[in-house]
Amino acid sequence: MPRSRGGTFPRIGNLEDSSLVARKIGRTEASIFAAPALIAAHGMSLLPSDLTTYPLIGEQIAPGESQTWTLHHAAQDPVKVEFKPRMCANSVRAISEAIEAGIGIGRLPTVIGRRMVAEGTAIQILPG
Repeated sequence: MPRSRGGTFPRIGNLEDSSLVARKIGRTEASIFAAPALIAAHGMSLLPSDLTTYPLIGEQIAPGESQTWTLHHAAQDPVKVEFKPRMCANSVRAISEAIEAGIGIGRLPTVIGRRMVAEGTAIQILPG
């Protein structure tokens, strides 16, 4: 089981039909990450359209529903990738631990993913 990092991880996604209160505290850049073992087993994605051939981790609790990532690159128009997730979570901690466990490729705040890359527990997919 992946080790705990300690600290606070924000929740992500919509709070539809919830008694919780959400407050926007800022914006962050997000990037896509995977475990080195997952990439070793499946190869490295070179194009956004390749992502749908991998197990992906969704960011909303919506079993069976398609989700969409909009990928941005400074030199290209945004690209939408629609997929049915293998797993869904609305917690950055849950997504980061699922990535480390090799469950699938997931999107995280870039600062958290880069820390995982520095620790050797993740690889950034489609950097830039």
